[in-house]
Amino acid sequence: MLESNVDPRWLWKSHRVYIYDGSSVSMPDTAENQRAYPQPIVQKPGLGFPLARIAAIFSLACGAVLDVGICRYAGKGQSELGMLRTLWNLFLPGDVR
Repeated sequence: MLESNVDPRWLWKSHRVYIYDGSSVSMPDTAENQRAYPQPIVQKPGLGFPLARIAAIFSLACGAVLDVGICRYAGKGQSELGMLRTLWNLFLPGDVR
């Protein structure tokens, strides 16, 4: 792991610090993309683009992206908070998140 080689002075009060951020992306309107990441229901069929949510966890100490999540734009569990729950295993006791 990249963080195991960082200078301890880069930690905050001896703790690893993480940043979590998310966004959404549109994709080309292909049948494959529509199946995996359907366009939002507020868009009329044929007039929109497939959308996905993306999110990443960054290390403040080394600046690296440590994990990434991607999911459909809408639906149960398809939120930035839902993605954070799937990436939660990255954190250790004592980490600042």
